[in-house]
Amino acid sequence: MGLAIDGERLAWLALALVEPLAPRSAFALVERFGSPGAVLNAGESSLRAAGLSATIIAALGAVHPEREISALARVDATLVTRPDGEYPVRLRHIADPPLALAVRGALAADEPAIAVVGARRASEYGRRIADELARGLAQAGVTVVSGLATGIDAAAHRGALAAGGRTVAVLGTGIDRVYPSWHADLAAEIVPQGALVTEFPCGTPPRAFHFPRRNRLISGLSLGTVVVEAAEESGSLITAHCALEQNRAVFAVPGPAGVAAHRGPHRLIRAGATPSDGGGGGAHAS
Repeated sequence: MGLAIDGERLAWLALALVEPLAPRSAFALVERFGSPGAVLNAGESSLRAAGLSATIIAALGAVHPEREISALARVDATLVTRPDGEYPVRLRHIADPPLALAVRGALAADEPAIAVVGARRASEYGRRIADELARGLAQAGVTVVSGLATGIDAAAHRGALAAGGRTVAVLGTGIDRVYPSWHADLAAEIVPQGALVTEFPCGTPPRAFHFPRRNRLISGLSLGTVVVEAAEESGSLITAHCALEQNRAVFAVPGPAGVAAHRGPHRLIRAGATPSDGGGGGAHAS
């Protein structure tokens, strides 16, 4: 079954598919030309006058959003663009909101949500804490947001599911790819109880530089971010920094001193993050 897409939504998707065009640059173009369709229909000289490189101009001329619509339909995914009522309210207020999102499941426009993130190589203690946090949040009616990664992310998703609550996984791949592949069953469990969400086109493989970009959406969807375990150079700290830049709350779960996996949370606490007790008490949304 195909997706019902009008011209404006198709134009937003087209801009989103231009890989070298950053979201904030795309929004600036829409403001300059008046609409996404006007950007796509602008002549080369007008686009050059707007400061676009030859690479981006060529990409604008070669984009085929209809192919993406067909790919989304094949995996029963929906398209949510910036003007849509289903577009998450909190994402509208970040510095570089995505132009379009692919969604499998149900994405609520405005729901209380907390991100729970942490180390991929998590300890048994860390996984237990993430599970307990997610269960407590889910039981309180709060959606748990994470990134479907091994370790803390997976424990958070599973904890929310076990409590019968909602959980949202933000992907660093296309909506038709599950990474890591062994989380295919977990992803399938999330869809009826929440959503898989991504700004990347179908077929996009896991690339290292996609995950820091993905992290701004994890924090952007959430009222606050809880970091359970993280080394000092962890991607989870990128999510925490994104949350701070977005004026969202940051919580960190302390652990034994001197353990590498707890250095990230301890650094966040020294920088002003709120310590979480690991049982949900420090991370409830109001």
